[in-house]
Amino acid sequence: MSVLRWSVLPARRSKKKTWGLLIFLGVFLTLLYIFYGMFASGLAILLLGVSLLPFFLKTQYELNEDGLIVKKPYSRMKKEWSHFGSYYPDKNGVLLSPFSKPSRLENFRGVYILFGDRKDEILTFIKRKVGAQKPKESE
Repeated sequence: MSVLRWSVLPARRSKKKTWGLLIFLGVFLTLLYIFYGMFASGLAILLLGVSLLPFFLKTQYELNEDGLIVKKPYSRMKKEWSHFGSYYPDKNGVLLSPFSKPSRLENFRGVYILFGDRKDEILTFIKRKVGAQKPKESE
């Protein structure tokens, strides 16, 4: 039984983006506080914090013979391979879609997996498990 495990922390992988984001957020929230007050800046901190959480927290992935497991500090998701009908790799990761043909709902119903440093191993494993569906290259 083969198992492939890895974790990804996007904020650590791209330090320029992380610092740029933190500087932008600092300036934006300061201006928001100056012009609109404490309530607006507090609401913005809450909304931005929740939406940016995946960027700043580690995500653990596991591909095994039964399916896919995605663990985040605030959630855990497990999907069987039979749930996926196609996959679409790009330069950062791969979208596992529940549809066998392209659909507009793929981005909402699918699961996006970040490669980290293991792109070739991950794609080989997914090709073996998802089936004969040929991936659409989007690089």
